Amino acid sequence: MDSEPDAGRAASAAEPQVTEGREVPAEIRALSTAADPDYVDFFVLTGGGAAHGTPEEWTRAAFEETFASPSARFLLGRVLRLRLRPRGAQGCVGGWRIAGRGEDWLRIEVEGPLMSVHIVVRTEEDRVSAATLIGYRRPPAARIWPPLSARHRGFMPKLLRKAHTELARSGR
Repeated sequence: MDSEPDAGRAASAAEPQVTEGREVPAEIRALSTAADPDYVDFFVLTGGGAAHGTPEEWTRAAFEETFASPSARFLLGRVLRLRLRPRGAQGCVGGWRIAGRGEDWLRIEVEGPLMSVHIVVRTEEDRVSAATLIGYRRPPAARIWPPLSARHRGFMPKLLRKAHTELARSGR
């Protein structure tokens, strides 16, 4: 009977944890071509065999379906006026162009008249990180994005956990 609480603690210890930061480490910032972003955030998922899968697998598992949903396409395309590519377009994840990659990282980008958005996903031995870097191109972006950024910060941990679950199920 005493082993049941211990088993519960062991199971919860294996669950992935997501932490948020407003500072993007220099080595990850260097993977983006955004010279002086107006907005940045950084999320790290650790635990539960976090880094199983390639950076592209992580990016697709986290963002492909979400970015392709009608509500996301409306928000990204109509409200933020980002120029999304068609769903399933070659070299894209959810309409975002794969703009750079390395052995342990992938960068997706989307541009629009108001802003440029980069997301860098990096896999390391025991963790996966996602950084968002946004450069405002026109003054309305500075009014539109800040209220939406709270929603974005609420979604990112969920998307990383969803990707973890999906990749764990697929045996990655």
